Amino acid sequence: MKRPLVISAIALIWGIVLADVNIYHGWGLVTLLISLVIFILVYRPLKGKLSRFCLLAVPLMITGYILHSINEHHYYDRFAEMESQAVTLKGTVYDEPRHEEGKTRFTIKILSVNGEENARERNHRIQVNIYSEEPIPGLQYGSIVNVTGEIRNPAGKRNFGGFDTRKYLAARGISGTMSVSAKAVNILEGREFSWLKNAGYRLRNAIISALDKCLPQETSSVAAGMLIGYTDGMPEELEEDFRRAGLAHVMAVSGANIAFLLAPLLWLLKKIGFSPRWSSAIAFPAMIFYVFATGMEASVVRAAIMAGVTLTGMLLWRKPDVYCSLAFSAIIILLCNSFMLFDPGFILSFLATLSLVILYNPIFGKLPKWLPKFVRDVLTGTVAAQVGVIPVIAYFFNTFSVISVFSNLLIVPLTGLFTVLAAITAILGNLYMPLGMSAGLLTRIISGVILFITKRTAAIPWAEIRIATPAFILVVLYYALIIYFRFCHPRMDREAARPVAAVILAASGALILLTSIPNRALMLYFADVGQGDCALVRTPAGRNIIIDGGGSINDEKGSFAGEHIVVPLLYNLNMTEIDLMIASHGHMDHIGGLKTVLDKIKVNRLIVADAPDTEMRELTDKALEMGIPVTQMKEGDVLYQEDRLVIKAIYPLEEEWLMPNAAVANANEFSLVVRLDYGDFSALFTGDISAETEKRLLTDNADIDCDLLKVAHHGSKYSSSAGFLAKASPSLAVISVGRNRYGHPGPETLERLSAQGSMVLQTIDSGGILVEVWENEKRMRVTTTVR
Repeated sequence: MKRPLVISAIALIWGIVLADVNIYHGWGLVTLLISLVIFILVYRPLKGKLSRFCLLAVPLMITGYILHSINEHHYYDRFAEMESQAVTLKGTVYDEPRHEEGKTRFTIKILSVNGEENARERNHRIQVNIYSEEPIPGLQYGSIVNVTGEIRNPAGKRNFGGFDTRKYLAARGISGTMSVSAKAVNILEGREFSWLKNAGYRLRNAIISALDKCLPQETSSVAAGMLIGYTDGMPEELEEDFRRAGLAHVMAVSGANIAFLLAPLLWLLKKIGFSPRWSSAIAFPAMIFYVFATGMEASVVRAAIMAGVTLTGMLLWRKPDVYCSLAFSAIIILLCNSFMLFDPGFILSFLATLSLVILYNPIFGKLPKWLPKFVRDVLTGTVAAQVGVIPVIAYFFNTFSVISVFSNLLIVPLTGLFTVLAAITAILGNLYMPLGMSAGLLTRIISGVILFITKRTAAIPWAEIRIATPAFILVVLYYALIIYFRFCHPRMDREAARPVAAVILAASGALILLTSIPNRALMLYFADVGQGDCALVRTPAGRNIIIDGGGSINDEKGSFAGEHIVVPLLYNLNMTEIDLMIASHGHMDHIGGLKTVLDKIKVNRLIVADAPDTEMRELTDKALEMGIPVTQMKEGDVLYQEDRLVIKAIYPLEEEWLMPNAAVANANEFSLVVRLDYGDFSALFTGDISAETEKRLLTDNADIDCDLLKVAHHGSKYSSSAGFLAKASPSLAVISVGRNRYGHPGPETLERLSAQGSMVLQTIDSGGILVEVWENEKRMRVTTTVR
C-alpha cells in the first residue's frame, strides 16, 4: 500500500464517528474495540503487501475516539451551571466583529468570569450578539471588553434532521452564546492579539477598501467574494442568483483561488531570477497571510495545507501525492478540532477535491476528441465536482442546480483571470489609487460578463429545483457505488465482474425501493419552533397538512422560524408539497412561518377561521395573490376527509351570538379549533384559546374528548381549565413553547394536566415530538428529538 496516510485518515475519521454516535462510552469502547480487532484481522493476511505504516491507523483510530470524547466534554453544556444567570465576562475579541441587519456579532475569549480570573471557563470562547443599528465604535479584533448578560448553551439538534447549532459552533471553537444590548458591552483599554492574525485582518480590510474605491458596489462585492471569500457586502439577490445558477462555489475560497494567485507569483519570482526552491520558500509565507485574510474557512485551510505540501515537495525535490496531501490536510484539521468532520464546508471541500482527483481522467477520456481541450477541461472539472457533491448538497441544503454544468462552462474559464485582476486592482489601489482604478476598468468588463451570465441563467425558472432530504443510507450507497465502479470493477475479471455488478445494482435498487416505501401510519409532528406553534400531519394516504408555522413579532424581513426550521423540516420529512395549510389565527407566532412556506413550497389550499380576525389578512392576501384558494371554516365544517380519517372544525361556533365581541376580543379567542379522528384515535388542536372560549365549547357541548391534546396558548395559566381538561381527558398533552417572558407554561396548567393523569411533553424540553398511530390502533408511538 503506497498510501498508508490515507488509511490513517480514514481510521481517525472512524474513531471520531464512533465517539459521536455512541451516547454511552461503554458501548463506544466496545465498538472501538470491535473496529480495532476487525482492522487487525484484515491487516494480518495482507501485511506482506501493505506498508507497516498502515499500523498508524490503530493509534489514530484510538486518538480520534478519545479526542472527540474530550471535545464533547469541552464544548457541550460547558455553561450549564450559569445558564439563565446574569454574569459579567471579561475577554478579548477573538475575531473581527461583523455587523449586518441590526446586529453585531463577534467571539470573545474569556479572561475572567465575574472578576474571577481562575474560573474554569477561562479561555473558552463565547459568541456575542449585540443588537444595535450601527457598528459599535472602537470594537475590533483584540479589544478587551466586559460583557454583561445571560450565557446560553448552544442548542443541539431540535428537530428531526434539523440544524445542529451546537456542533456548528463547536467546529468554530465556541462553547456558548450571549445576546445583549450595546449598553451591556464596555470596551476597556488595551488590546491582546496575534500579530499574524491581525496582519491577516488588516490585509483583508485593505483589500476590501481598495476594491470598494476602485470598483462599483456590485462588482466590488463579487471581486471580494472570489478573491477572499468575503460576501458580507454582496446584495442578497445577487447571492441568490449565484446559488440558483450553481455558481455558489466560486464565492468559496478553495484550492483554485490559491492556484490562481500562487501561479503568477511563482512565475514572477522565476522571471526575477529566483530558483524554484527560493520561489517556494517566498510563496509559503505569502500563502499563510492570504489564508488569514480569507477568515480561515475549512476549504481554504484544506487547500493551503495541500499547497503547503506541494511547496514543501518543491523545496525537497519531491513530487507530492494528491491522495496523501488530502489525507494529511484532513488529519491536521481534525486533530485541531474533531467537530470539523461534521461541518458542511469541510465535507463539501474534501468531497469536491476528491471527486475531481478520482473522476477527472475517466470523464475526460469519454468526451469527444473534437471538443477543444479547454472545453473538455471545464466540462470534466464541473461534472466531476458535481458528481462528488450532489448528494451532500441535497442532504444539507435540499437543492439541485439543473443549469450548473452549462453556467460553469461559461463562468469557470473567467474566474481565474477575474481573481488575478481583482488581486491586481486591490494591490494597485493600495499603492496608488489612479493605477488601481485603471486596473479596475478591465476587472469591470470581466465582472460584467460574469454577472450577465449569472443573472440570465439564474432567471431560468427550472434553473434550481428543491428536493426532499435523501435518506442517509442512500447517500452512503451513492459513494460506495462510485468507489466500486471506479476502483474495484475495472480490476476484476470481465466474466466475474458482470454478475457481481448485476448483483450489486440489484441490491442497490432493492434498498432504494425499501427506503421509498411510504409509511402508512398517521403521523403527527409537533415542531420545535421556539415560542410558537407548528404541527405537521401526514395522513395514511400520504397527504401533507400543516397547522400553523411558528414565527415571531420581530420577523420583519422574513421569518427565521419559517426559513431555518419549518421549511427544512418539511423537506426532511419528505413533505415537498402541502395539500392543506391551516392557520389557527393571525398572531405572528403562528402564521409568520406560514408566509415563508408559501414562498418556498407548493401549497394547494389555505383554511382559516370564519371569524373577524383582521390580523389574518396579510396571510390570506398573500395566498390569494399566489392563486391559492382560501376557505373560511367554522363549527361543523369538514376541512379534510379520507378513508377512516376526518378533520373538522369545532370552533368558531356556528351560533354567532355565542361568539365574543370582535371589537374588544383578542385574536386568540377566534382561533380555529380542529378535531382529527382516525379510527378510534382522536387529536384536538386548540390554537391559543383561553378558558373563556373553553367555556363556550363546553356550553355548546362540543366533542372535545381526545387521546392527544395540543395544549392551548403554549400552556398559559389562563387556558386549559380543569373543566375543559376533565371532558377532553387526553392521554398525551403536547405544549409547543420556547423561552419566553410570559411564564409559559404556567405551573397551574402543568398541575391541572398532571391531576388529569395526562403525560405532558414540551417542545422546549423534548424538541420535536413525533406521534405515530397505526390503523386499528389507539395506542400512540411517541418519539422525541431530545432524549
